[in-house]
Amino acid sequence: MIVKVISLSGATGVGKDEAARILISELSKKGISAQQISFSGTLYEEISRAFGVSVAFLQDRGTKEKPLTQLALSKCQDKNFIEVALPYLSSLKGHQVTTETPISPREMLKTWGNGYRRESKYGHDNYFAQEITNKIQSASSDIFIVSDTRQFNEFDALPTYETVFLRINRSDIHENDQEIIKNGHPSDANWRTFDFDDVIENPFGDFDGYKARLMASLSFFLKENIRQAIESRRAPQSSNIRPSNNLRSALSM
Repeated sequence: MIVKVISLSGATGVGKDEAARILISELSKKGISAQQISFSGTLYEEISRAFGVSVAFLQDRGTKEKPLTQLALSKCQDKNFIEVALPYLSSLKGHQVTTETPISPREMLKTWGNGYRRESKYGHDNYFAQEITNKIQSASSDIFIVSDTRQFNEFDALPTYETVFLRINRSDIHENDQEIIKNGHPSDANWRTFDFDDVIENPFGDFDGYKARLMASLSFFLKENIRQAIESRRAPQSSNIRPSNNLRSALSM
Protein backbone atom coordinates (compact mmCIF):
# COMPACT_ATOMS: atom_id res chain seq x y z
CA MET A 1 0.00 0.00 0.00
CA ILE A 2 1.22 3.50 -0.86
CA VAL A 3 0.34 5.69 2.12
CA LYS A 4 -1.05 9.12 1.20
CA VAL A 5 -2.17 10.36 4.64
CA ILE A 6 -0.93 9.95 8.20
CA SER A 7 -3.72 10.89 10.61
CA LEU A 8 -2.83 11.87 14.19
CA SER A 9 -5.30 11.91 17.08
CA GLY A 10 -4.80 12.48 20.78
CA ALA A 11 -5.56 14.70 23.74
CA THR A 12 -4.40 18.31 23.90
CA GLY A 13 -0.67 18.57 24.57
CA VAL A 14 0.36 14.98 23.80
CA GLY A 15 2.69 15.99 20.95
CA LYS A 16 0.73 15.75 17.69
CA ASP A 17 2.30 18.84 16.11
CA GLU A 18 5.72 17.69 17.31
CA ALA A 19 5.07 14.30 15.69
CA ALA A 20 4.21 16.05 12.43
CA ARG A 21 7.47 18.03 12.51
CA ILE A 22 9.49 14.89 13.21
CA LEU A 23 7.82 12.99 10.38
CA ILE A 24 8.29 15.79 7.85
CA SER A 25 12.00 15.98 8.69
CA GLU A 26 12.63 12.23 8.73
CA LEU A 27 10.64 11.50 5.56
CA SER A 28 12.47 14.28 3.73
CA LYS A 29 15.74 12.45 4.42
CA LYS A 30 14.27 9.44 2.60
CA GLY A 31 13.23 11.43 -0.44
CA ILE A 32 9.55 11.66 0.53
CA SER A 33 7.89 15.07 0.66
CA ALA A 34 5.42 15.53 3.51
CA GLN A 35 3.12 18.41 4.44
CA GLN A 36 1.24 19.10 7.67
CA ILE A 37 -2.41 20.08 7.31
CA SER A 38 -5.25 20.22 9.81
CA PHE A 39 -9.02 20.48 9.93
CA SER A 40 -8.72 23.54 12.17
CA GLY A 41 -6.16 25.11 9.83
CA THR A 42 -8.85 26.16 7.37
CA LEU A 43 -10.79 27.81 10.21
CA TYR A 44 -7.79 29.88 11.33
CA GLU A 45 -6.84 30.79 7.75
CA GLU A 46 -10.33 32.06 6.89
CA ILE A 47 -10.59 34.22 10.01
CA SER A 48 -7.06 35.52 9.45
CA ARG A 49 -7.93 36.68 5.93
CA ALA A 50 -11.30 38.15 6.90
CA PHE A 51 -9.94 40.26 9.79
CA GLY A 52 -6.42 40.97 8.54
CA VAL A 53 -4.75 39.36 11.55
CA SER A 54 -2.17 36.60 11.70
CA VAL A 55 -2.88 32.99 12.60
CA ALA A 56 -0.36 33.38 15.43
CA PHE A 57 -2.47 36.25 16.79
CA LEU A 58 -5.52 34.00 16.90
CA GLN A 59 -3.58 31.16 18.54
CA ASP A 60 -1.97 33.25 21.29
CA ARG A 61 -2.98 31.48 24.50
CA GLY A 62 -2.45 34.65 26.52
CA THR A 63 -5.32 36.41 24.76
CA LYS A 64 -7.53 33.45 23.80
CA GLU A 65 -10.29 34.46 26.22
CA LYS A 66 -9.80 38.25 26.02
CA PRO A 67 -12.26 40.39 24.00
CA LEU A 68 -10.21 42.18 21.34
CA THR A 69 -11.08 45.23 19.25
CA GLN A 70 -9.17 43.67 16.31
CA LEU A 71 -11.94 41.04 16.13
CA ALA A 72 -14.90 43.43 16.29
CA LEU A 73 -17.23 42.68 13.38
CA SER A 74 -16.60 46.13 11.89
CA LYS A 75 -13.09 44.87 11.04
CA CYS A 76 -14.42 41.88 9.06
CA GLN A 77 -14.28 41.90 5.25
CA ASP A 78 -16.80 39.05 4.90
CA LYS A 79 -20.29 40.57 4.90
CA ASN A 80 -21.98 37.16 4.93
CA PHE A 81 -20.22 36.34 8.18
CA ILE A 82 -21.38 39.59 9.79
CA GLU A 83 -24.97 38.70 8.88
CA VAL A 84 -24.65 35.37 10.69
CA ALA A 85 -22.41 36.52 13.54
CA LEU A 86 -24.51 39.35 14.98
CA PRO A 87 -27.39 37.12 16.23
CA TYR A 88 -25.08 34.15 16.94
CA LEU A 89 -22.71 36.16 19.14
CA SER A 90 -25.59 37.92 20.89
CA SER A 91 -26.96 34.52 21.87
CA LEU A 92 -23.52 33.21 22.79
CA LYS A 93 -22.63 36.19 25.00
CA GLY A 94 -26.10 36.68 26.47
CA HIS A 95 -26.43 40.35 25.45
CA GLN A 96 -26.81 42.44 22.31
CA VAL A 97 -23.66 42.52 20.21
CA THR A 98 -22.91 45.35 17.79
CA THR A 99 -20.30 45.58 15.04
CA GLU A 100 -18.05 47.45 17.51
CA THR A 101 -18.24 44.91 20.34
CA PRO A 102 -14.78 43.39 21.07
CA ILE A 103 -14.76 39.62 20.51
CA SER A 104 -12.33 37.09 21.97
CA PRO A 105 -10.46 34.67 19.68
CA ARG A 106 -12.25 31.72 21.28
CA GLU A 107 -15.66 33.30 20.64
CA MET A 108 -14.65 34.09 17.08
CA LEU A 109 -13.45 30.56 16.40
CA LYS A 110 -16.69 29.09 17.70
CA THR A 111 -18.84 31.57 15.78
CA TRP A 112 -16.99 31.09 12.50
CA GLY A 113 -16.63 27.34 12.84
CA ASN A 114 -20.08 26.42 14.11
CA GLY A 115 -22.40 29.35 13.46
CA TYR A 116 -21.05 30.26 10.02
CA ARG A 117 -19.49 27.21 8.38
CA ARG A 118 -21.49 24.35 9.92
CA GLU A 119 -24.94 25.71 10.78
CA SER A 120 -25.69 28.56 8.36
CA LYS A 121 -26.59 28.61 4.66
CA TYR A 122 -22.96 29.56 3.97
CA GLY A 123 -21.62 26.14 4.97
CA HIS A 124 -22.59 22.58 5.89
CA ASP A 125 -21.77 19.88 8.44
CA ASN A 126 -18.83 18.56 6.43
CA TYR A 127 -17.40 21.95 5.39
CA PHE A 128 -13.98 21.58 7.04
CA ALA A 129 -13.70 17.88 6.20
CA GLN A 130 -14.33 18.73 2.55
CA GLU A 131 -11.65 21.43 2.66
CA ILE A 132 -9.10 18.85 3.82
CA THR A 133 -10.16 16.49 1.02
CA ASN A 134 -9.69 19.30 -1.50
CA LYS A 135 -6.20 20.07 -0.18
CA ILE A 136 -5.14 16.44 -0.41
CA GLN A 137 -6.44 16.13 -3.95
CA SER A 138 -4.93 19.38 -5.23
CA ALA A 139 -1.48 19.55 -3.61
CA SER A 140 1.62 17.71 -4.82
CA SER A 141 3.16 16.40 -1.59
CA ASP A 142 3.82 12.66 -1.37
CA ILE A 143 2.26 12.39 2.10
CA PHE A 144 -0.08 14.61 4.10
CA ILE A 145 0.05 14.60 7.89
CA VAL A 146 -3.31 15.54 9.39
CA SER A 147 -2.54 16.56 12.96
CA ASP A 148 -6.00 16.94 14.51
CA THR A 149 -8.45 14.21 13.44
CA ARG A 150 -11.15 14.30 16.15
CA GLN A 151 -14.66 13.96 14.72
CA PHE A 152 -16.38 11.06 12.98
CA ASN A 153 -16.88 13.00 9.74
CA GLU A 154 -13.21 13.96 9.76
CA PHE A 155 -12.22 10.31 10.12
CA ASP A 156 -14.58 9.37 7.29
CA ALA A 157 -13.27 12.15 5.04
CA LEU A 158 -9.80 10.62 4.84
CA PRO A 159 -9.11 7.95 2.20
CA THR A 160 -9.20 4.84 4.39
CA TYR A 161 -7.23 2.63 2.01
CA GLU A 162 -4.39 5.20 1.82
CA THR A 163 -4.37 6.45 5.42
CA VAL A 164 -2.50 5.33 8.53
CA PHE A 165 -4.46 6.28 11.65
CA LEU A 166 -2.27 6.86 14.71
CA ARG A 167 -3.15 7.74 18.28
CA ILE A 168 -0.60 9.67 20.34
CA ASN A 169 -0.47 9.25 24.12
CA ARG A 170 1.94 11.01 26.47
CA SER A 171 3.43 9.18 29.42
CA ASP A 172 2.56 11.87 31.99
CA ILE A 173 -1.03 12.49 30.84
CA HIS A 174 -3.41 9.91 32.26
CA GLU A 175 -7.05 9.95 31.15
CA ASN A 176 -10.02 7.64 31.52
CA ASP A 177 -11.21 6.97 27.97
CA GLN A 178 -14.49 5.36 28.97
CA GLU A 179 -15.41 8.23 31.26
CA ILE A 180 -14.60 10.84 28.61
CA ILE A 181 -16.44 8.90 25.89
CA LYS A 182 -19.49 8.79 28.16
CA ASN A 183 -19.47 12.35 29.52
CA GLY A 184 -16.94 14.39 27.54
CA HIS A 185 -17.40 16.90 24.73
CA PRO A 186 -17.64 15.20 21.32
CA SER A 187 -14.44 16.89 20.11
CA ASP A 188 -12.55 15.12 22.92
CA ALA A 189 -14.61 11.94 23.02
CA ASN A 190 -15.27 10.82 19.45
CA TRP A 191 -11.66 10.21 18.40
CA ARG A 192 -11.16 7.84 21.35
CA THR A 193 -13.46 5.33 19.63
CA PHE A 194 -11.54 5.27 16.31
CA ASP A 195 -10.03 2.05 15.00
CA PHE A 196 -6.35 3.03 15.08
CA ASP A 197 -3.59 1.28 13.16
CA ASP A 198 -1.19 1.93 16.04
CA VAL A 199 -0.86 3.78 19.34
CA ILE A 200 2.36 5.73 19.95
CA GLU A 201 3.56 6.49 23.47
CA ASN A 202 5.35 9.83 23.75
CA PRO A 203 7.84 9.44 26.64
CA PHE A 204 7.62 12.95 28.11
CA GLY A 205 10.97 14.73 28.02
CA ASP A 206 12.63 12.15 25.75
CA PHE A 207 12.60 13.63 22.23
CA ASP A 208 14.89 11.00 20.73
CA GLY A 209 12.82 8.22 22.24
CA TYR A 210 9.64 9.75 20.80
CA LYS A 211 11.19 10.07 17.34
CA ALA A 212 12.41 6.48 17.47
CA ARG A 213 8.97 5.17 18.43
CA LEU A 214 7.27 7.13 15.66
CA MET A 215 9.61 5.92 12.95
CA ALA A 216 9.60 2.34 14.24
CA SER A 217 5.81 2.32 14.12
CA LEU A 218 5.69 3.65 10.58
CA SER A 219 8.42 1.38 9.24
CA PHE A 220 5.92 -1.23 8.09
CA PHE A 221 3.31 1.14 6.69
CA LEU A 222 5.75 3.23 4.67
CA LYS A 223 7.91 0.53 3.07
CA GLU A 224 6.23 0.90 -0.30
CA ASN A 225 6.58 4.70 -0.16
CA ILE A 226 10.29 4.35 0.52
CA ARG A 227 10.71 1.75 -2.21
CA GLN A 228 8.99 4.06 -4.67
CA ALA A 229 11.18 7.01 -3.60
CA ILE A 230 14.28 4.89 -4.16
CA GLU A 231 13.13 3.80 -7.60
CA SER A 232 12.39 7.37 -8.65
CA ARG A 233 15.93 8.41 -7.69
CA ARG A 234 17.52 5.77 -9.90
CA ALA A 235 18.56 6.82 -13.38
CA PRO A 236 16.87 4.68 -16.10
CA GLN A 237 20.20 3.45 -17.45
CA SER A 238 21.38 2.28 -14.04
CA SER A 239 18.54 -0.11 -13.25
CA ASN A 240 21.00 -3.00 -12.80
CA ILE A 241 23.21 -1.14 -10.34
CA ARG A 242 22.81 -2.25 -6.76
CA PRO A 243 21.54 0.49 -4.42
CA SER A 244 24.01 2.22 -2.16
CA ASN A 245 24.32 1.37 1.50
CA ASN A 246 22.25 4.45 2.34
CA LEU A 247 19.43 3.34 0.06
CA ARG A 248 19.49 -0.21 1.38
CA SER A 249 19.37 1.23 4.88
CA ALA A 250 16.32 3.36 3.98
CA LEU A 251 14.56 0.40 2.46
CA SER A 252 15.08 -1.67 5.59
CA MET A 253 13.78 1.12 7.84
